[in-house]
Amino acid sequence: MPEPESPISERNNFASAKHLPRKNNRPNDIERGKFLLELYQKALLLSEKELNDYFLDNAVSLTGSTIGFFHFISDDQKSINLTAWNSEALKNCVANYSTHYPIELAGNWVDSLRCKHPVIYNDFTKSPNQKGFPAGHVLVKRFMSIPIFENGKAKIIFGVGNKIDPYTEDDVIQLQLIANELLKIYKLREAEYAVRESEKKYRSLFENMLDGFVFCQMVVDEQNKPVDWLYLEINDAFERITGLKRETLVGKRVTEVTPRIKLANPELFKIYGRVALTGKEERFEIFYKPLSLWLSISVYCPMKGYVAAVLEDITERKKAEQDLWNAKNDWERTFDSVPDFIAILDKQCRIVRANRAMAQQLGVTPEQAIGLFCYQCVHGLESAPDFCPHAKTVKDEKEHTAEVHEPRLGGDFIVTTTPLKDADGHMNGSVHVARNITERKKAEEALEEYSEHLENLVEERTKQLKDSERLAAIGATAGMVGHDIRNPLQAITGDVYLVKTELTSLPDSDEKHNSLDSLREIEKNIDYINKIVADLQDFAKPLNPRVEETDLRLIITELFAKNKLPDNVKASVNVETEVKKLLTDSDYINRILYNLVTNAVQAMPKGGNLTIHAYKDKKTNNAILTVEDTGVGVPEKAKDKLFTPMFTTKSKGQGFGLSVVKRMTEALDGTVTFESQEGKGTTFIIEIPLKR
Repeated sequence: MPEPESPISERNNFASAKHLPRKNNRPNDIERGKFLLELYQKALLLSEKELNDYFLDNAVSLTGSTIGFFHFISDDQKSINLTAWNSEALKNCVANYSTHYPIELAGNWVDSLRCKHPVIYNDFTKSPNQKGFPAGHVLVKRFMSIPIFENGKAKIIFGVGNKIDPYTEDDVIQLQLIANELLKIYKLREAEYAVRESEKKYRSLFENMLDGFVFCQMVVDEQNKPVDWLYLEINDAFERITGLKRETLVGKRVTEVTPRIKLANPELFKIYGRVALTGKEERFEIFYKPLSLWLSISVYCPMKGYVAAVLEDITERKKAEQDLWNAKNDWERTFDSVPDFIAILDKQCRIVRANRAMAQQLGVTPEQAIGLFCYQCVHGLESAPDFCPHAKTVKDEKEHTAEVHEPRLGGDFIVTTTPLKDADGHMNGSVHVARNITERKKAEEALEEYSEHLENLVEERTKQLKDSERLAAIGATAGMVGHDIRNPLQAITGDVYLVKTELTSLPDSDEKHNSLDSLREIEKNIDYINKIVADLQDFAKPLNPRVEETDLRLIITELFAKNKLPDNVKASVNVETEVKKLLTDSDYINRILYNLVTNAVQAMPKGGNLTIHAYKDKKTNNAILTVEDTGVGVPEKAKDKLFTPMFTTKSKGQGFGLSVVKRMTEALDGTVTFESQEGKGTTFIIEIPLKR
């Protein structure tokens, strides 16, 4: 069967690398960069179908194709989950497809999966293995497909077709870059869905609270004065209590929903604003005039500039209290119907009257409660405690409210003491009302935890998206610069070779030797530029390592043969027998060692010792490769950023070398670490499986 066309990736020996036809694709690189940035911005906003359609139509356009598809591969690697075709392909296709397609029945449109590398058929009519196309399938003239792998498994197959011109290696790079970003986006979406699941348990508590809850963002003017607040979330109880619906509130300002609020209840703006700015919790009762409701409100600040409020409808309680004063004939019935603990006390804190709920909690009848000292039967004390609001009311004859923890009554309470006065205005007792807030306290604590959880999720999600956008932009720029430099670099190399050849045939002279010395310096600089280009391209392109038997000693020997060390650097190599043969990607190992040896030599400008040691770790059974130098070492402040793209401690260089080492090591299922001390040297440690 004829072999499909396959692009050959460039390596260190760029002068002899083979290529498919290529062209300057700089405009496409710019468009690709714009497309990737827009794709990340829309990634979490679109439905799965919208994301697939948007991605595929743009990907097909970038390669100049007219039809395209991408499909996911099942975990068992036996079938293709048919996912998406672009609109042009669907418009011209009347064939019927099932959801899954066995790979063994598919024709050459899945050859890239079998070969594990990109495949191009620029004359599809003459391509081999044409099967698996149902009747009515769209006509294919040219075809290119690429596989995307992750952890050794095929994840996606991506194909485009019917480009007017032949497909080239530039087209392969375009598809590989954007297809890899699509895989990252799907992983981000999976993480987003997982986050949403974790939020369900909080949402359940949130929606099933008996008290209303509202979460708002305060709006301030230029003087930092609160002038409005924006509703961000409410629960079902808030809707039930206020009669206001979520769809009319969320995302709107309170002054939009309730225009009269500033005139009716201006104190709300002061309290909410004060809590949002100071972070101190406040509790209060208020008659909310726009809705004619009495509300007990506990407002706190989960994060600066925001307020969350738990509110309870106390309209009935207030009516009951009013009835106590205004409807003496109906007083007894109203008094006993209230579920709160109510007691009428004299000035000495003796119970004059207790409602049924209060008496039952004390374990007596309402009649038996008369004459008991409240501080004894409730608190077990011999005198009224300072925290009791009744003691304060006795002193200043004013109403007082306090939060009290009392296990004897069953938990936490909001206690309000209101003075009772005779016709002459003299206080002769008080009304003591205690409302159990134990469950509400638990709900508030859970809501505080939920708010903190939301804040952490927002920060983490924002950081992930920013990092992804930054790396996508760096990758697009690196690939574009690498392509633009490679062609003139090859031309310079050829010219240098021709000049050297011509000089060699000339008679010996000082001018000849000086010219040859200059050409050798030019070759050194060409090698340095080539390394930068290789690092750029290795950073930008997708990594799909292959598994093969690798001779580690041979790789190191050839590395030193091709790259001569300075005379003042002494090298020592020890490859132990257990790790001489590895099942891994030899090109990746060569690239990793080349970058680390180059870094080591550059760290020893005055010379030193370079030591390479390879051995088997007895604990993990992994191969360990160490590259040690006696150079200047890594500054302490630079250690955390050493593997960051475009970060370097050298006077020259682009800062991609160690980033490439990290990417390639991780692509081999390995890790890279380092130990360094300023002035004494650095050791890089590569740990990879003996068998990948």
